[in-house]
Amino acid sequence: MLGKTNEKILIGLEVLASQDPKMATLIQFYGNPQINPKPESYFSSLVRSVVYQQLSGRSASAIYKRLKQLYFEKPDFEPEEIFQTDDSVLKRVGLSGRKVAYIKELAWHFLSGKINIGNHSNETEIRNTLIAIKGVGPWTIDMFLIFKMCRLDIFPDSDLGVKKGLQILFQLDSIPTKEKIAKLSNQWRPYRSLATWYLWKIADYGLPKDLH
Repeated sequence: MLGKTNEKILIGLEVLASQDPKMATLIQFYGNPQINPKPESYFSSLVRSVVYQQLSGRSASAIYKRLKQLYFEKPDFEPEEIFQTDDSVLKRVGLSGRKVAYIKELAWHFLSGKINIGNHSNETEIRNTLIAIKGVGPWTIDMFLIFKMCRLDIFPDSDLGVKKGLQILFQLDSIPTKEKIAKLSNQWRPYRSLATWYLWKIADYGLPKDLH
């Protein structure tokens, strides 16, 4: 039996496919998007997003794996444990000094009880809460909303993979401007998170033959 999240995703895919022939081809070629919420805490999800900031997927994955090993592969990172870890130890797994500071800041906010969000929270509440944390910007919040909160109408317009995906899909001469991105992505509301996943696939692996 499908969970509510999966049902919503399937409905979203049907809507996208019926409204946009390009998206229909991508859905058929790449299959269903892998954006089901991961079984991890909010803190762990945000740590993951900070690690992945401005890095290739391969580099970020290697650093994240070493960070998990540092804490004995526990299911979740503990804010207190990370906060008390010496900066030099965190740097040894490959984190920059800036990201170490960001993760420590994140841990402090959770320890101090400043993070009061849940499935009941709307997007604005989540953004306003998280943007107050140094090192957590719009992109990190977008990733949290897509992959942890499973909000289906998030579009990370600053993401390079998204920009490249749009350029390839619409055969543009250059990376699209913010205004162009907004215009192109508007057709995928209210399921832009799903469209985002396919744009990442295009950026990494290119277009199916049917769309060339």
